[in-house]
Amino acid sequence: MADLQRITGHIEQAANEEAAEIARNAQDKYDEILRAYRARGEQESKDALENARKEAERITERAISAAAQKNAQSLLAYKNQKIGEVIESAKKYVLSMDREEYMRRMQRLLESKVGNPAKAGVVAFNAADLKDIPSGFKAKIAELQLKIADEPADISGGFLLVFGNVEENCSIDALFRENHEKLVDYAGKNLF
Repeated sequence: MADLQRITGHIEQAANEEAAEIARNAQDKYDEILRAYRARGEQESKDALENARKEAERITERAISAAAQKNAQSLLAYKNQKIGEVIESAKKYVLSMDREEYMRRMQRLLESKVGNPAKAGVVAFNAADLKDIPSGFKAKIAELQLKIADEPADISGGFLLVFGNVEENCSIDALFRENHEKLVDYAGKNLF
């Protein structure tokens, strides 16, 4: 019996040693897997953080770009508004200038619009200008072979030239429309 106990003790000891070895190996494997997952988790965390940082940079850049574009659009709208106001103010100035100076300018404009040699035609003014035409201007109109229309034209200022079926609109409004781009460029350069 003692031999049996010895053999059983020996088997038990060998089994305990083998179980301890298996437990150590399992613990080592567990520790290895745990380290691998921790390392992977840390890397994924770093990657996620880097991706979030890059996305935040992209969002910031887009926001800055959008703000700059909005600012540029607002500035352009402001400039266009101011240029429009200046042009409108210039038109009002021409229409409200001293009558003598205004008529001198209308005479120079008429002379520049009538070809040389002059051809017979009609010049039409608005009601206010029709009353104020100085005698020297009337003489120039006659010299240019033009007749002053009896009926006033429906214009704010300036005149209409009629040569047969051809009408040239030299009203202040038409002149400002015709030269709008030049006026915008000039006002833009001098205002901004």
